[in-house]
Parts: sequence; C-alpha cells; structure tokens
Amino acid sequence: MRLIIFGDSYAEPFSADWVWTNQLTQFDTVINNALGGSSIEYSISKFYEYFENDYQKTDKIIFTLTDSCRASIVHEDYDPNYSAYVNVLDVKQTTGRDDKGTNINGDHYKDYLEYYKTVLRYTNPITNYYKYFMVLSMLNNLDNDVIVLPCFEKFISKIKLKENIILIQLPLIEICKAEVTDRHHDVSWIFPNLDFRPNHMLPDNHNIFANTITKCFEDKQDHFNLQDFKQNIISKHNAHKFMWMKKLFL
Repeated sequence: MRLIIFGDSYAEPFSADWVWTNQLTQFDTVINNALGGSSIEYSISKFYEYFENDYQKTDKIIFTLTDSCRASIVHEDYDPNYSAYVNVLDVKQTTGRDDKGTNINGDHYKDYLEYYKTVLRYTNPITNYYKYFMVLSMLNNLDNDVIVLPCFEKFISKIKLKENIILIQLPLIEICKAEVTDRHHDVSWIFPNLDFRPNHMLPDNHNIFANTITKCFEDKQDHFNLQDFKQNIISKHNAHKFMWMKKLFL
C-alpha cells in the first residue's frame, strides 16, 4: 500500500528516522511531493501530475494546506521555495515557529522585489479561502482515504465531504507554537538563533504526530488534539540544546 504526500515544509521529506513521514511504516511505499516554502498552487500541480500519471485507487493521501497568500507561480524555471515571499518583505511575524525557510540572500528577490510587493498589496487571506475550497473539492472526487492538514489556519466550509476525506481542524502551527514557553509574548529570539525547519516540531511530537495520523486513517476520524502533544519545551534558557537540528538540512 502506498502513501502519497503533498504540501509544504510541514510534510517535506527529511532523512532522520524520527521525522513523522518516516514513521508511517505501515505503508510499503511513501511518495513525498511536499516542498518547504511552496504554494498551494504548487501542491495542486504535483497532485495533477500524480493523478494523470501514477494514480492508484488503493493509495492513501496526505495533503497539507499551506498559507493561501503565497505567490502562485508554477513554472519549471521558478523555484517553488520563493513563494514564501513574506519572509523578505516588511511583514512582522511574532508567533514564534513561523515558516522562515525561504532563502533571502540570493538575487531573486532583489530582481523581482516590486512583483512580490504587488502580490502582497493585492492579497487578502479571507478572499483566498477559495484556494482551500478548491483543494477540498478536488480531493472530494476521490474514493481514496485522504487526510487534509491545515498548516496555519482552521478552514470551515459548507462543502459536504465524503467519509473518506478527513479534514483536520487543528492548524499544525498550533502544535509548533505550543512547544515554546511564554509563547504569547515576543519570541522573535527564536529566529535566526534556531531553525526548526524539520516539520517545525521536536522529535517527541513527531512520534505523537505519526501515531495520530495512523489513528485518523484507521477509523477516518479527526484525532488531532493539541493537548496530546508535548508543550512548553523551548525557552531562551535552553534553546542552545536544540542547535543540532540545523544539521538535518544544511
């Protein structure tokens, strides 16, 4: 049985055994199309390629719903990671475990800065909910078991989902933020002191995450509860202990 994954940094592959996507050993094959910093449009394009060329009725599918405001370009000459353009603009992020993976040191943003400013100017998160609706409508045509994971915000729609489509209510960023002590105050010290790119969770929560995914597939119910995950782990005083995580993706 195969597991097919689509999404952004919350699902992208890493080689460490403790990463949640590597703990789903009930699957014979895991095909991971997720890429950090990428847009919903990129994930849809990868799903289209999969559906037209490699789709199997027995596949299980995981689809993470990333930030709907990312740049929508999908092209062979465009690095999908550039979609997370807010990291290079004057947009204050104070929630702590935000996606900070975009490479801001290259020339791309310097060359196309006005484009990204224009995209931000005409971007409305509420208006962009249609993108979430579009993904759910697309997946709702399948008979495969599908888990849909919202990354940054809860999405509620009037669309009637089939029983095999499991829409998780807990945004994944809430799991990540909850690991930070005193998270309701300024936690800007986290970046660049640490980079939690490996799916934005510490190893213990990866294990809980993988077990929860398994439960969701078993009975087609949403088993994600923030209280089940470990919280208040990281502080200014112990942050240096987690520097080893950087080695996973340097």
